[in-house]
Amino acid sequence: MRFIRPMFTQVVFIAPALWLLGIFLNWLYHSATGGWGWIYPHTSYRFFSFMSLGNWVLAVIVIYLAYRLWFIPGNVNFLLRIGIIACLGFIVEFLNGYTHFYFTGEFFFVWPGSGQRFIAPIALPMWVLNAAVYHYLSVRLVNLHS
Repeated sequence: MRFIRPMFTQVVFIAPALWLLGIFLNWLYHSATGGWGWIYPHTSYRFFSFMSLGNWVLAVIVIYLAYRLWFIPGNVNFLLRIGIIACLGFIVEFLNGYTHFYFTGEFFFVWPGSGQRFIAPIALPMWVLNAAVYHYLSVRLVNLHS
């Protein structure tokens, strides 16, 4: 029960905040390059999908568990946390795209101009920003890990 309440709070508040940040980053990428960083072929909006909120929920759960079970007890420093969380988020996003394709035969999201099928290398710096925002929101702002 001790883990469930903070995890629920993070899923309800932080996952949507990171989802909105992802939409903003996609829009920012589009403003800078003229093309979307990633598109969702199954929606008419193309640059965002409400279904992708599940990806953010899963990522927040993985990040929360890493903080509770590894980072806080091990007293891991800030930069190492950000690097590990960025890599974990990148892996979760890749696995989400791969699993969706494996079970449905359709791509969940497509990264135009990328040689990879399920994620692009540009996602890693975006995950660094996501990790920093997560750290600020959950550890510094509201201290959800205590």
